[in-house]
Amino acid sequence: TTADNVLGSMANLLPIDLLFRKVLMRVVLQLASLPPTHLLHNLVKTVAGRFVHRHCSSLHNLFHYTGIDPNTMEEVSPTRCSHSYKPAFSTYILELKSEVLDKIEAVFDRSHTVVFCDGSGYEGGIGASAVLFVDEKEKSNLKYHLGSSTEHTVYEAKIVGICLGLHALQNLNRQLQGQTICGSDSQVMLKALNNQKPHLAHYLLDKVHSMAEHIHKKQDRLLNVPQRCTAIDMGTEWSPHTKEVILLQLHWSPGHKGFIPNKWADQLAKEAASGESSLQSVLPAFLHQKTLPISIPAWQQAELTVTQVI
Repeated sequence: TTADNVLGSMANLLPIDLLFRKVLMRVVLQLASLPPTHLLHNLVKTVAGRFVHRHCSSLHNLFHYTGIDPNTMEEVSPTRCSHSYKPAFSTYILELKSEVLDKIEAVFDRSHTVVFCDGSGYEGGIGASAVLFVDEKEKSNLKYHLGSSTEHTVYEAKIVGICLGLHALQNLNRQLQGQTICGSDSQVMLKALNNQKPHLAHYLLDKVHSMAEHIHKKQDRLLNVPQRCTAIDMGTEWSPHTKEVILLQLHWSPGHKGFIPNKWADQLAKEAASGESSLQSVLPAFLHQKTLPISIPAWQQAELTVTQVI
């Protein structure tokens, strides 16, 4: 006969106590990520905030055993934008990697305004960066430390990097002529921006869409000053456009390929992962107050590591 623990190992089954913990963690994470529109949201927040010693419910025991605080976890909304929503930017991903470097160098040479964004995991930390170039000269750079790799992912950092890049563009008080380029080495993130179905880290993708629309609004105000003043004088409302004001494009630019702007963005992202951040006053508003919510995939990976150690 075969011992139960050997049989379980051969069948790729966890010991019963670890399997029980894994199931509980999955359920609690699903409950903790419920949005405010869900009927259980307020109940979960109340139960997780206070453990009662008598007449405990299943929810009390779940959150007491796992120690997860819903206030610190990211929320996953059931709906975001309509399926017909079109972003305020276009994305470009070349299939042939050998052609990408030549393409991005050509784009960099002929574009007046380019920003390269990156996110990195380094020495147990996660950081994001963006470098703005105007006429091929560095104008400014931003970096932000998200936290430890047990609470955040590189995927999140890639999205925050795009947010930093768009924020740098939004701070320019001049008209953006020709193509305005944002470069990133994350194909997954660029594809996710065109996917309006709910998924993890969607709240950061929403920030990207919102910031891109605000850039169009600001540029519309700069381009149509006479029309806006005329409308104000006539007492009529003038609403800026949120799309198709400028040629805002997001390009895939593979990292570690010897392209100096990309390498500089990667270096800044590693500095951010080590704990460095730009001054709070120059960062986007949503990065001012508190740290970002804990990423569910990062928490699951950290829990998996603990389980393997046990």
